[in-house]
Amino acid sequence: MKQVIVFPKGSLEPKDKDRLTKADIVYVESDRPHDVVMLQPVAALMQAEDILLSAMKGLDSDGSTPGNCRYDFFKELHRRMQLRAKGEKP
Repeated sequence: MKQVIVFPKGSLEPKDKDRLTKADIVYVESDRPHDVVMLQPVAALMQAEDILLSAMKGLDSDGSTPGNCRYDFFKELHRRMQLRAKGEKP
């Protein structure tokens, strides 16, 4: 799918719909086009393994102060999310 276009309901002829479909364009017909909400899929910045490995990093901290475990967990999770956002593997 290259593109999504919203049209007022009834404004497209069958030949127009065929052309759009052949061009890999998704068309949406709506009585109220201004109320149509469109979502754009994106890659996840966090995976289950990131949470698990970050938690293990937090548990591995020295624990000398109560905040160290939480801090180390969030620091590691943040590091992993930044790498994923750049397209790199953590």
